[in-house]
Amino acid sequence: MTKVTIDEVEYETEDFSEDQQALINEIQYNSTVQTQLNYELASVRTVSNILANRLKASLNPDEEVDDNEEAA
Repeated sequence: MTKVTIDEVEYETEDFSEDQQALINEIQYNSTVQTQLNYELASVRTVSNILANRLKASLNPDEEVDDNEEAA
């Protein structure tokens, strides 16, 4: 079955109690949520930079602004 490593010690999950398995499931869910939130945060920051660069470009029409560069 599945093995889990905690502090460099390997455990067989088939030997886990129901409570231990519930904790593993919660840890896995938590990790999935963290990954999703990190993706969403990166996406929101990217959109924020694009919008700031568009505003900068509209305020300084003579300058060329790249949507990929970080906004100040």
